[in-house]
Amino acid sequence: MSKRKRFDLPYLGFDNKEGDFHIIYGEKGEASVVFKITNNIVQYSADPELYENFHNSLLSVVKIVGEGHFVQKLDIFSNNEFFEDISEEYLQKAYDKHFNGRIYRSIITYLVITRKPRTSTYIYSKTADDEFRRKLTKVEQALSEAKFSPVPLKDFEIDEVVRRTLMMDFVSPVISMDNLMTANSHLTIGERRIKSISLVDIDKIDLPEVVSPYLEKNDQSSMRGFPVDTMGFLHSIKGYETLIYNQVIDIPYQTKVLQKLELKQNRHEAIPDPQNTFSAHDISNLLADVARESQLIVNAHFNIVVSAKPDDLTRTVNSIENALFAQKITINHNGYNQLELFRSILVGNAVELKEYDWFMTTSDAALCFFFKEALPVSDSSQFFLRFTDRQGIPIKIDPSDLPKETGRIDNRNKFVLGPSGSGKSFVMNAFVEQYMLYNYDIVIVDTGDSYSGTCSYYKGKYITYTEEKPITMNPFKMNREEYNLEKKDFLITLTGLLWKGADGNLSQVERDVLTNVVTSYYDNFFNQKDRNWSEALTIFQMENFLKDYGISTNILLESARLKLIGSKNDISDHYSVLKVDRLASQEEIKRQFRKLSILYHPDVSTNENIVESTDLFIALKKAYEVLSDEDKREEYDRIIKVDQLSKELFEGHYENAEDTDLMKLYREELLKRIDDLLEELKISRLCFDTFYEYSQRRIPTIIEKAHIHFDFDEYIFVLEKFYKGGEFDMILNEDADKSLFDERFIVFEIDNIKEHKILFPIVTLIIMDVFIQKMRLRKYQRKALIIEEAWKAIASPMMGNYIKYLYKTVRKFYGEAIVVTQELKDIIGNEVVKDSIISNSDSMLLLDQRKFKDNFDEISDLLGFNEVDRRKIFTINRLENKEGRGRFKEFYFRIGDRGDVYGNEVSLLQYLTYTTEKPEKNAVETYTKYFGSYPGGLDKFVVSLKKSTFELPLFVQFVNLYGDVLSDEVLNEIIKLEKEHRSNTLNWIKRKLSAQEISFKSFIDNKIIKYEEVNF
Repeated sequence: MSKRKRFDLPYLGFDNKEGDFHIIYGEKGEASVVFKITNNIVQYSADPELYENFHNSLLSVVKIVGEGHFVQKLDIFSNNEFFEDISEEYLQKAYDKHFNGRIYRSIITYLVITRKPRTSTYIYSKTADDEFRRKLTKVEQALSEAKFSPVPLKDFEIDEVVRRTLMMDFVSPVISMDNLMTANSHLTIGERRIKSISLVDIDKIDLPEVVSPYLEKNDQSSMRGFPVDTMGFLHSIKGYETLIYNQVIDIPYQTKVLQKLELKQNRHEAIPDPQNTFSAHDISNLLADVARESQLIVNAHFNIVVSAKPDDLTRTVNSIENALFAQKITINHNGYNQLELFRSILVGNAVELKEYDWFMTTSDAALCFFFKEALPVSDSSQFFLRFTDRQGIPIKIDPSDLPKETGRIDNRNKFVLGPSGSGKSFVMNAFVEQYMLYNYDIVIVDTGDSYSGTCSYYKGKYITYTEEKPITMNPFKMNREEYNLEKKDFLITLTGLLWKGADGNLSQVERDVLTNVVTSYYDNFFNQKDRNWSEALTIFQMENFLKDYGISTNILLESARLKLIGSKNDISDHYSVLKVDRLASQEEIKRQFRKLSILYHPDVSTNENIVESTDLFIALKKAYEVLSDEDKREEYDRIIKVDQLSKELFEGHYENAEDTDLMKLYREELLKRIDDLLEELKISRLCFDTFYEYSQRRIPTIIEKAHIHFDFDEYIFVLEKFYKGGEFDMILNEDADKSLFDERFIVFEIDNIKEHKILFPIVTLIIMDVFIQKMRLRKYQRKALIIEEAWKAIASPMMGNYIKYLYKTVRKFYGEAIVVTQELKDIIGNEVVKDSIISNSDSMLLLDQRKFKDNFDEISDLLGFNEVDRRKIFTINRLENKEGRGRFKEFYFRIGDRGDVYGNEVSLLQYLTYTTEKPEKNAVETYTKYFGSYPGGLDKFVVSLKKSTFELPLFVQFVNLYGDVLSDEVLNEIIKLEKEHRSNTLNWIKRKLSAQEISFKSFIDNKIIKYEEVNF
């Protein structure tokens, strides 16, 4: 009959003052406070500096606590069963079912500060109590500053920790106490065995000569050189149900310890013996380190307690022993004190550890053996996407809202890079599917039919470019509110693209000319001018308006002058001919004529040129006839005055001319010409055709006025193909389908023109513009533009400004732009990618980069990755974390200044929706079309797949070979064939069908007894 003994807890009770630390007192008078903390280094952080910071933070805590205290850290590993509430949405429900029930590892961490009793008899001291609380406050502050998120536990929480420790169960919702039985090598709780493993054999102290807060992997795996926790092997231990790593530091009174050490050193030196010499040397080094670096001498204890089923315990203990041995640590195999070691893991009960459980070292060295890592946790946000952590458990990541609110990112844009086959489109399908749950508007420009399944599932619009039905848009159509500097820049870029091509470039002069044309085109349309507008202008404004369009106002002024003075185009200056003043009297005019007649008459003139003398005399005679007659002279003076005024007007002098008859006629001429011009410039409809016509009229005047070189003939000739009657006249002149602006999910598949040098960039650009218009119309919707390999069409210098505009604009409208590429050469050395796309993408998503390893330095520099990023990236798909999981691929996702590796693992239904494999897509579409919906078709597809017991690739081949859904009867016949011919079935079928010259469907149908209807 076994002896029964009461297991007494080593506690007296609590001091649980409201608003203060809840202190638990032990039997010997020790006082403890328990903090629940989170280790501030996430597993696979790849940053050695974090381990150093952790080490220094806990070193500060030890120094704050000081002499006469224990610092105990408990890291509790448990195996849990994952469970998520089942979603209502079809694919998300499949996702939840896929993961629910999966076993995963969790870690809970407690830090216990214990004040040791000064004497064997406890005496309360308020001074000592207050001092202890002050230290606890400082500890809490230090932990908070180091981002350990400390939470002091209340009395009932401490009680629960104690009870769960006793049962080695931190998972069950209800704690069920059971008997604890002791044996020589282990303890037993119910059906589980408990084993305590002390890391250090006090008699040998087999530890490495040099210790560090972290280790660097030195194996030949992908993680070579990767920094990991010194005790990081605990992550990979299997077979346990609960594992507790107990780490304790005892801080003795330093003066006494130093005296004992010096005394011990002297004793060793006094006895000449090699062993004593070594011991004295070790003590000397220790004392030197303590003096030089102000270190504390501590007693340390490390103990791993494992709870496992009997069959698993030995394997688990061996794994721990082997991992420690690899680090040159030999465990203590003495197992006689199992119960003592187990009791020591109770919070605040380090006081029960015996002298043989401790080894002396410095605080720096002891803290190197503290466990430092935590597992990733979900973001606390209402907006999140679900991917998996590296052990295969769903984790919620907020890539947008929370990072933006905390300043981690300024925009939501993303850049995605991964070689062919790495899973880019698959992970983007996962993004899209989850984005749609948040009422996103999504526009995708694709060249590989990657999103047809997801688009069909969400009943989106899938638009494919064909010559018979090209994608048509009218990017020139907009209202006044939409017309702004950014939109104008887009149209300038588009026009330049039409003219110069994707690889061309606009000179500054050419860009300025196009800017002028676009500006005046919309100014004329939005400000259609009429007669009232013209009449409100001054003469000067009217002249400038006409001159701006190359119309000479001198002609109009001459016309006004002629109307006023008649048809007399040649008006001689009679006063000058007679050489008299304009105010000369009639008598003066007569005298001057007689005088000059004698001088210039041909018969008496001394001029040798008879013709010249005759002309002068005729002019003299004509002048006298006009000026000697009062009426004729008055009419002549009026004409002279008009002519002089017109000269002044030619020179721009209007101040004394506004009310003259000439000016009135001139104003009418200006108004008439402006009316004609306005009619010429009238734009009936905003589209490329009217823009082309307008630019034909406008550009020559700009060239002439500015005296610049602009190849107008080339411009008109090249753009003519997009004008009415041209080869591509539909593309830019037909309004987009208005229903697009209400569609939440649109895929533009332009694979058919990806090699077309003219259309590919143009169509891509106008699709992007459709997104922007949609973006402006639906301001309060989340929205995303995803550009797959089509982005290459617009990654030219000419497009740089527009892409910057797109990226900056989408940020203002609750949206994001995502560019996806697989070609290394496309990003290295491409200035548009660097300056426009990458510079404006605060988030980077990289898939497996092994194919790029030789060139990754260039990628790293371009994307701004540091050494920590690089280490993480090259662990993608390289860990031994495949067991018990479905198919998945990993990716590195950097949001702002930091990133981590996640897994894209989905349910079978999601896989079938996302798949980019043509045979799988065809087989799925066969079912979804037949059953009229994606959910209905997928359900039947999976039912048939499970009935067949075939692997997915084989089942897909049979569906495609048959060309229809596989009814039960058909499936039974195929299963029979498979059993008959085993792995050679498909080859046998192909030979059979070739010989009989029939289809597989006919072959199978002929084998089935006649039936009228297929029942599912």
